[in-house]
This record gives sequence, structure tokens and C-alpha cells, in this order.
Amino acid sequence: MISKMKALAGIMTVLFIANMLTPAYALEKPLYADQTIVVGKVEVYIDGTDLVVKYTTAGGWCLNETHLAVAAQLAGIPQTKKGNPIPGRFNYTAEFAPPGPGDPGTLTWEQRIPLTAFPGGTTVVYIAAQAVVQTWAYVDLVWTMTEDETAWALGDRFSISTWGMYFTFTL
Repeated sequence: MISKMKALAGIMTVLFIANMLTPAYALEKPLYADQTIVVGKVEVYIDGTDLVVKYTTAGGWCLNETHLAVAAQLAGIPQTKKGNPIPGRFNYTAEFAPPGPGDPGTLTWEQRIPLTAFPGGTTVVYIAAQAVVQTWAYVDLVWTMTEDETAWALGDRFSISTWGMYFTFTL
């Protein structure tokens, strides 16, 4: 009987620790290339005192560039006068080397943003997550990029004239 109680206590301890390591609230959005191809996902969660935005590709796609904007107001995301997003002016960007033969390339990237970066009283943030994704393969024995697409995390469109999207996350 005592050994069963110890085993149960051990299981409860493991579950408690696992729960502590899991974000309390996470949001996951599919990452769409060419408006219709799901090439991965974008996850958003709070880790301690940071907001974390993580891109993950799948299905043979890798990251070539990432452009991320996070703001307390939609107007805080760089846009043209017509309301189209300007990814090259987003606050967080990264570029990645192309994969080599046998190398899958960069499959994940995350940005950590201190919650103190947002004005006091901010309860919702606006996020625009864009990427350039690629596939690579041997073509006639030459390592070649076979697809190169712009991708956006699913959300609301900035305007009717663009497929650039944003979504919100509650802090």
C-alpha cells in the first residue's frame, strides 16, 4: 500500500512539474504560403516575463526570412497610407542561410519580447507574422530551391488590397 502511495505521489509530482513548464495560455495560428498552402504554424505564449512568438515550418519547408511586428495598437504595425503592411519595417526580423544538401534548413525561429516593452495597462497586442519560406531538392543532381513563397500567419486582413494578415493575443 505504501509503495502505491509513493508511486501516486511521484506521478502527481511529475504532472505538477509538467504543468508548470506548459504556458498557461497559448495561441496557435497556421502559417499559410501563397494564400492556400499550410507550411507550418506560429505560436504565441507568455513565458515568465516575456511574450514569445515562435515560427515552425513543416512538410519540407524551411525559413528564409521572418518579419514580425507586435504592437499595443494596430496602428503600431508599419503600414502604407492605404493600410497595407510593410514587413521590411517590422520591429523583429531575421534572415537564414539556405540549407545545404542533407540539411533541412531553419525550421523554427522564436522572438522573445519583454512584457515591459508594452505600455502599462496593455491587455491585448496586435501581431503580424510574415515569412519567406522555401523548399529545396536535388534537380538533375544539383541542389536547387524548388519553391519560394511569402507566408502569413492566419488572421484578419489589413486591407482588401493585400493578403497580409494580423491577429490579436490577450496578455
